[in-house]
Amino acid sequence: MASAELRRDGARFDEKTYSGKKSEIDTSTFKSTLEIALTPWRGSLTTITVEDVHENIGTETLYYKHPYAVKLATELNSPEEAGVLTGVTMGAAELPDFFRLVREEPHEMAMVMAEFIGEMNRAAVDPRRNPWVEIAKDLPPSIYHDQQQANPYPAPSSDPLESFSTCLGTLGYSDGDHLGLSEDEFTHCQFANGWYSGYSAFLVIETVVGDKGLSKGATSASDVATQLRRASDDLESVLPAVRSGQSMRTTQISHRLLTDGGRQLDDLSPQFRTAGKTAQGVKRFEAVDQRTLNRLDSSQRTELLHHLADAPNGHRVINDLGLHRTEQLFRLSYDGVDTVQFRANILQHGDAISQPRLNQYIDDATTARSHATIRNPEGPVVEAAREGIAPSQIRGQAGEAKSAVRYADEGADVTVEPGKGDYDLAVIRDGRTEYVEVKTPAVGTSINRNYWLRQTESMNKKFDNTDDLARKDAVLEVQTTRGISQLDDAVSELNELVETPGITTNFGEIRIHSTNADTRIVKIDSV
Repeated sequence: MASAELRRDGARFDEKTYSGKKSEIDTSTFKSTLEIALTPWRGSLTTITVEDVHENIGTETLYYKHPYAVKLATELNSPEEAGVLTGVTMGAAELPDFFRLVREEPHEMAMVMAEFIGEMNRAAVDPRRNPWVEIAKDLPPSIYHDQQQANPYPAPSSDPLESFSTCLGTLGYSDGDHLGLSEDEFTHCQFANGWYSGYSAFLVIETVVGDKGLSKGATSASDVATQLRRASDDLESVLPAVRSGQSMRTTQISHRLLTDGGRQLDDLSPQFRTAGKTAQGVKRFEAVDQRTLNRLDSSQRTELLHHLADAPNGHRVINDLGLHRTEQLFRLSYDGVDTVQFRANILQHGDAISQPRLNQYIDDATTARSHATIRNPEGPVVEAAREGIAPSQIRGQAGEAKSAVRYADEGADVTVEPGKGDYDLAVIRDGRTEYVEVKTPAVGTSINRNYWLRQTESMNKKFDNTDDLARKDAVLEVQTTRGISQLDDAVSELNELVETPGITTNFGEIRIHSTNADTRIVKIDSV
């Protein structure tokens, strides 16, 4: 056993790292968290994730607590009514006064909500085209997951979105025999359709009344009924705003994104909340793979939301990185390095870096951080963590990280940013120290005579500004995506340049590496 961690609703509550091959877990450290896992209104999911020394990872559910409203199912007349009440309460998770009414007047509140949903249904001739269905179709993927998790009946599919589509097909039918569903699956759909209608109804309320208005103005079920009648009167103009997601800040974000200090979204900096950044960040946040979000704790998810507000394609960058690399990215930390800004830059510029190269960068930065023969492991992220950088600086740091790890894996002692001149790496092996400058041209860059001339001039300047360095110990390394034939062409162009009379080359060797591990080495002294 290498490590174990405990999470509740995606937030890390406890973790342990084990040395050696210890295979027993001290479970006493986890016992108290079961007391925490009783969030009554939204339900609660507690999982444990274990990783062995071979980096095999497994996650199991330890405990799931259904939302409080599900407990009322036996008191209500149907699974659909229980679904309505559960959907409404989960939607209104930030409104304690609303919860108080549900708890004190459950039957009255259920009837009020049912009447309002009936008004929504009567607005459509076809039950499959009623307002709540149209709203539900535009919900983010995580909301389908929430419904399926809260639903006490077995789902027709393990995929929440597929279950949603199946359940929409049951509208207007009294049983599921001819639909190929078991009795329990059909009951799941009754609850689910009620849940989505209740959740959608609350979004309408939030849009019309506002979350503060509901909290302040609702002192009884009859007060809520009055406010719902106001919503019914303005339903046609409200629905476009609901479907656009303008009303979803409270219901989708506030109750999920708490930092470790307990701050809610309203407590975040005014700069983040202005100019529509919240709405943009929320929309992109909901486009992130739910499995990835589940692996981040509450503080990391809050940070991600911040970054996405300023990164138009940040959600795509995260989804392309995938679950494991995203977790690696958010675990990177170094003394003296602003890794929050580093992650912001990755999300801002990641789509300008080739995906294989970006993936490799996260892997290499993670490896370098704990590699026994790499000194200054923060070196490959220092420049990439500066504010206002260009994508080329991330690409360059990715090349440094890749070279550092490769040399170290080959048995060399490597120092990143050694402070000798302005070279990227000091590589010590076989009693000799080389100073390596790493260049990582963008995909599509022509590796021709002009390119080599620019690199030669740059290397000459570094050498001239460095004391006590032999020419043979200065190395230029170029990492490219070119294939074998293009590598050979690049070498030909290089040979032609260095053979040109009057060309000064104050370095001893050039190493050209491609992504498929092809390598060409040109020793300047032998040309």
